Amino acid sequence: MPDGWIPVARYGRYTLVELTPQAAQHDLLLQVIDVSMPAALPATVGEALRYVLLRSGYTLCETDPEAAALYDLPMREIAPEAVDALERYGWPGNVRELENEIGRVLAFYGESSRLERWMLSDALFRSREDPLPASLASLTLAEAQRDLEQRMIRHVLGRYGGNRSRSARALGLSRQGLLKKLKRLGMERVARGAAAGAGRPSD
Repeated sequence: MPDGWIPVARYGRYTLVELTPQAAQHDLLLQVIDVSMPAALPATVGEALRYVLLRSGYTLCETDPEAAALYDLPMREIAPEAVDALERYGWPGNVRELENEIGRVLAFYGESSRLERWMLSDALFRSREDPLPASLASLTLAEAQRDLEQRMIRHVLGRYGGNRSRSARALGLSRQGLLKKLKRLGMERVARGAAAGAGRPSD
């Protein structure tokens, strides 16, 4: 495959999806665009979507009953505090999580003409910090780094039967760099043991 080549799925003359998205395409908030609707259009979800798609070559699916019910809903104002909360949240579930959140708000507060911050789920305001595994929680950064290096090296050496050249390549190291790490981490016997267990020289 040539460098920089990106496989795509196509339908007719339209490119539907790039199978190798750029890093920015993983960020939901970077996919948001501002659209100003003409005042003469009815303020419904359906008319807003039709206006956005006007020059795209795509049309809405008008036959799906669930979609049709959504299209008939009136456009709602969003309080600035609610916008801020939606922007600050990381959306680890991406579009599906956002869809579920808006669906929940509509189910509980569908009659309201304005989406307020207090209507949003508590989950949007909780810390998204990932807890440390128990095995790392009591270690210093240097100790945690050493532990991770030992685990990765032991795993890769086992995979390649103690072959140091292949293991070094898999770890993104030179062979000499791996030998230095093995010595620094006191793992030279581990490498020899992995080779002996595989019945081959350690290279």
